[in-house]
Amino acid sequence: MTGDKELSLLAYPLTEVLHGTAHVYRLPSSVDDAWNRLRTRYRMKVRANVNLPYSGLATALRAYSGACVNLFPPSKDQAPERLVTSAPLDRRDVHDAVVLWEQVVLGVPNEEIVFDYLSELADLIADSAVEQVSLAEQVHHVGDQPDAPNWVYDAATWECARRLASVPWRVDGREVPLRADTDGNLVVWADQALWSSAWKEGGELCYAALRIRLLMKTLPGVQTPVVVVDPSVSRLSRWLGGTRSAWLAPRCVEDPLLCLAVEGRGRAARIEVTSGIALSVSHRLRGENLLEPGDLDLAGTPGRLRALVPKSVRFPIGRGVGMYTVRELGRHAAEAFGVPNVTAREVRGHKFSAQAKRVVTAGRDADMLDESGLPAVIKASGGERLRVLALYRTQRTRARLQRLLAHHFARPDLSEGAPEDTVVQAGAHVEVVFHHAASLLAHGSGHRERAAALNQVPHLVAQDGTRVLALCETEFDGQPLDEDAKPVVSRILAERGVLAQFLATAEAAEDPAKDHAGNNAVADLLRAAGLVHPRLTTALASGSLGTPDPITYVGLHVRAQRGEVWTKGAPKLGWSLVAMIPDGEHWRTLAYQFAPHPKTGRGTGWEDYFTANTAFRAHPLPGGKRQDESLVAAIDTALGQLRPHVATGAGYVVMVSGDSSRSLWPLLANKNLDIEPDAAGRVGNRPALPGWNPALGHRPRAVVRVTSGTRDLPRPVEVRKPAAEAGKDPRIVKTTRSLYRLDGSASANTWILANVPRQFAGSGRHSRAGLDSGRWSTDAQTGKHTWYAHTSTEIVVVGSDSDPQRYAVAAARLCDHAVSWDGRTSYPAPVHLAALMDRNHPEYRRTVDWNDETQYEETADATSYQFR
Repeated sequence: MTGDKELSLLAYPLTEVLHGTAHVYRLPSSVDDAWNRLRTRYRMKVRANVNLPYSGLATALRAYSGACVNLFPPSKDQAPERLVTSAPLDRRDVHDAVVLWEQVVLGVPNEEIVFDYLSELADLIADSAVEQVSLAEQVHHVGDQPDAPNWVYDAATWECARRLASVPWRVDGREVPLRADTDGNLVVWADQALWSSAWKEGGELCYAALRIRLLMKTLPGVQTPVVVVDPSVSRLSRWLGGTRSAWLAPRCVEDPLLCLAVEGRGRAARIEVTSGIALSVSHRLRGENLLEPGDLDLAGTPGRLRALVPKSVRFPIGRGVGMYTVRELGRHAAEAFGVPNVTAREVRGHKFSAQAKRVVTAGRDADMLDESGLPAVIKASGGERLRVLALYRTQRTRARLQRLLAHHFARPDLSEGAPEDTVVQAGAHVEVVFHHAASLLAHGSGHRERAAALNQVPHLVAQDGTRVLALCETEFDGQPLDEDAKPVVSRILAERGVLAQFLATAEAAEDPAKDHAGNNAVADLLRAAGLVHPRLTTALASGSLGTPDPITYVGLHVRAQRGEVWTKGAPKLGWSLVAMIPDGEHWRTLAYQFAPHPKTGRGTGWEDYFTANTAFRAHPLPGGKRQDESLVAAIDTALGQLRPHVATGAGYVVMVSGDSSRSLWPLLANKNLDIEPDAAGRVGNRPALPGWNPALGHRPRAVVRVTSGTRDLPRPVEVRKPAAEAGKDPRIVKTTRSLYRLDGSASANTWILANVPRQFAGSGRHSRAGLDSGRWSTDAQTGKHTWYAHTSTEIVVVGSDSDPQRYAVAAARLCDHAVSWDGRTSYPAPVHLAALMDRNHPEYRRTVDWNDETQYEETADATSYQFR
């Protein structure tokens, strides 16, 4: 049941009017031969088996016409079948654009490019039959689930951007104009509406702008597609080198900003090839040079070319637009679109247990580390004792580690000193060893010497039942990748059965309660050991909507490793499965070990989280792609082997990260949610859901798809609470952390968990910056800070054996009840623990799945020290 509180989301249903229309040029079949001949010539020129850069042609036409233009479908091996535009184009312009594009693609010198060049492809495309279609009619349904080709999504968001920019936006005491770009998004471009600040008074000003992304998407169970509105702070660079993307303003203020990709560093920075093609074609269509040499100098007041600051660069303007701007943008969009926000209703009677929440006192988890309960927690993890190796380079870090361990294990004498290379009892079931390991931990390319240095570390090997954990000092994470000690040290320690946690060298606070980084490192060390406090049981079972049954919760994480490894070598595929199994009042955490430990040869299948973690880190990341059928088969094999560990009759629930797993099983995709699997649990000859293979005889009670932290999820705006008296306006609540059921969902199986970042609840002066005003009216000091806003976690329950709400509530509580820190995690605990296995792997490299220099950093989980 749902309550009276209504949550507004920054998303809007796409009515037929909002969809608008499109003009479809249906290309003749003879285009194929002309396309293939041109592609062959292009491949000979670039000496690579690549497709023609036709996105440059589409972008040039967008910039020239102000319309959304797509060649569809995109394919490396086939010619496009249609040219789709959101407004009618003059056939002569289309012909000229293709003529110019073909010459630029073939490398014709600039001074020799002409309009009377003979192009068979241009003749065929320009003479194609054109048809005006309603975009709404291109959306088809399977049951209640809508779906449409990608070009429909692009054209619809272009229409929404046009409407949003056409209505004046009064916010924060001023009118803020919005300008469209060739990606169909909106940017604040006017100089007087930019944000500016300097590191110090009188210093050189830096600038930032509001950017609003628009994305058409579907929501589970909702019959109408929606457009998601996503505001962010785009910080402008003072130089081109090192940036990845930029905008160029045409001379006419009515034309869209030209989106350009940038590559190269320093003086070698340049416009990327495909963007250069778009730029070359655009300026010839207009008969003017759009980019002058002087435009490449980005110093001073922003000019016609504006590049975005890389995400990692420090900047005197903080990230995030704040809750006030989100609320005001929500009202403005509703007015411009003429439709109300998408809404959700609070789940009636649901509350998160405050008593069961992890409480940190002076940086320490007192409940977890209480001497009377800790032995049982360690035993539930599969071990008997913990041994902490404190490996350090500098004496100040040794002193810091002494204070931290003395604080957490309630042994004040440790802070005064401890003998070197000696096992010291820190409790009945915990022991520590301090060792000076400068040569082991020092950055540099001498990795071969590290094994010898590791041999000098005493007490690496412990008796059975003792978990050996290493708390290691590391310098600032700024070393070249091939000289970074952390990945190598982590791997060789894992080969010896030891899990490493790194702590950056820093001046230690005299009071360890204020050493936040140190306290987080200790907490994550205990997480790696597989320790889970029994308060999790209370968190899941509390209240009328709780689940007291001893259900096992399984988390799946999958990640395709991109970046340099992706482009220059075989792709990596990190995946992990974690099961949290009730054991009386305690919980035992297992992880799936897909191969024996490379040194000991021990273990496969479901092992204790600590044991599987060491084997996982000791192995290289497996190769492969997400599309490989063997991946789904391996996951089903693992779920089949879980059966002996699950309590009879209680069963298990599989929770998956939606952004990485929805393509693996048909019923995890929105468009397929209403498809009925066949008797063998398959859709289109593919397993419908994980664990649904009849051969396993062990189907999960439900599969829960959880998606969090991605830009296609609509942000919560505000909550409307009915007035106490009839006839009064509803009361507006600005913040919420509750669980809501999505309105308009025909299958009623979608929930939204509203999140407020942990820092927002802090007591700092600037922790709630942006709650009641925007960046246009703030002081310089406040503007330097991150401005937090709500984020959302989407929970979709599929294939449940009973009321799906109970599994949605469990997923929300497993997010709210973090295992190793005192905030809310983006994903339920088993998925979170599975993701940390991957993130802590020595070969882990950060993966960016969308081109975004302002990713949701305010919602990032507190995790262990990551490798680059």
